[in-house]
Amino acid sequence: YEISRALFRSFTRAMRFGMNAEKGMRILESSDDLVSLETLNAMMSFYAYRGDVANVFHILETMRSRNIKPDIHSYSFAMEVLGKHIITLDKKPTLYQLQENLDYARMILDDMEKDDIRISRDLLRNYIELLCVTGESATANLVID
Repeated sequence: YEISRALFRSFTRAMRFGMNAEKGMRILESSDDLVSLETLNAMMSFYAYRGDVANVFHILETMRSRNIKPDIHSYSFAMEVLGKHIITLDKKPTLYQLQENLDYARMILDDMEKDDIRISRDLLRNYIELLCVTGESATANLVID
């Protein structure tokens, strides 16, 4: 059974109102029984919604260190957080922050190609949003074409 992105989002909504995310992360990292692709994706969804780049990429590394292969949802949440991070900054992002997020996006796309994972509509939308918020509208137009 494959969990849909909509179901991950409903978990995320429940977590926003009823769970301390840091406590959830500690539980996941301390218990092998609870660590699965699905639970890690749910946590990634939560952190992506908050624009928390560090925790999303920490979870991605946790997946790799535990030999859990990221799926399209994992990569989509990772791409999403990059755009959300820029949007939620209190002040105008620096050129370094913009470039760093674009570099992360390229890394995600390279990893997906390496893992033979096809781009989903959600990931594409998140990538185009990132390109737009980083001022790369010409590249966004090329992607759309």
